[in-house]
Amino acid sequence: CCFSHAIMGQTQAAVSCCRPSTHSLKLPGGYRIGDVVFNKIHLVENGGPLAFGDRGTILGVSTVDPDNMMLCKFGLLPAMDIPVDQVERELAGGYSNGDIVISKIDVTASSGFVAIGDRGTVIGPSTISKSKILCKFANVDSVDISPAQVEHELAGGLRIGDVVVSKIALTKSEGTVAIGDQGTVLGPATISRESRILCNFVHYSTLCVPVSAVARQPPAGYRIGDIVVSQADSADSKGSVAIGDRGTVIGVAAARRKDQILCKFVRHASAILRPDQVKPEELPGGYHIGDIVFSKIDSTDTNGTVQIGDRGTVISACRFHGELQILCRFPRHPWMSLLPDQVEREVGARREDTSAQQLGGQATKHGLLEVDLSG
Repeated sequence: CCFSHAIMGQTQAAVSCCRPSTHSLKLPGGYRIGDVVFNKIHLVENGGPLAFGDRGTILGVSTVDPDNMMLCKFGLLPAMDIPVDQVERELAGGYSNGDIVISKIDVTASSGFVAIGDRGTVIGPSTISKSKILCKFANVDSVDISPAQVEHELAGGLRIGDVVVSKIALTKSEGTVAIGDQGTVLGPATISRESRILCNFVHYSTLCVPVSAVARQPPAGYRIGDIVVSQADSADSKGSVAIGDRGTVIGVAAARRKDQILCKFVRHASAILRPDQVKPEELPGGYHIGDIVFSKIDSTDTNGTVQIGDRGTVISACRFHGELQILCRFPRHPWMSLLPDQVEREVGARREDTSAQQLGGQATKHGLLEVDLSG
């Protein structure tokens, strides 16, 4: 605060370094500096969009309207003055109103019963303890429950700890992610939490990604893109699968059926099967379609040439003079038949996409070539 006064006919400037009074530090709504809040509406600010559910921190008193606004910081956006009724406090366990939860326990409440696995919604802070949250379930209008007794269902039906596979390639100063990299879901994103999640990858410790950028890793050791053979007959309104049909693992079943895999077959585009209802396609030498290999021999025929050290991809099994071999694609040879001991796996390699389209449309069933080279 600056003021001036006249002394002996001269105007002398005096600067008063006024400290804010206790009243000036009082924030509306009972908030305090450092409180974590969630945004309740969608805005577009100078620094970019502020979405519903974005997580921010209160920095101090608003200079615009100290009685009804607060200075807040959301992510990488510049600090901004926010009306007090536009935000809400972070609840126990980091939850926010509207978050979806899955009960991990059986609970008997005055208005009903909640069973393990029931899906509910966070509706506010607990009425009995600051360390609990208030939730609504299908059979219970409201129940006070500890955050440890529920599991947070994140965007896309994912949950903390789920193993996912990246569908995008990304390089930033903070790290690198390649298509096919395996990661772990850490929790909800701090921005756009209705459509984004936080993930940890080997070369990127904390990455905020849209749920569309990852796919849940199938259970029982299967990977997206694996070729499988059905061991059961199955039929529904979408199609049918017979024993012996070859298919491709394309993902995981819905959230409530996380122990099952989603497979694509010729007569069924999205069959839901248990891992024990399929088996991996067996290729000689324990190889799988899509494995990256290096040639250990020189070989030339009418279709092309392969030299020692050439890098290729396993695309199928084949028979040559009655002997089961693997069929590989190399830069200078599209269909080289080799014995398993004539190639060597690339250490730490990711499997490549060997779809029919990439194989020039000559694959017959989901990238698996049915070839007999015996003549």
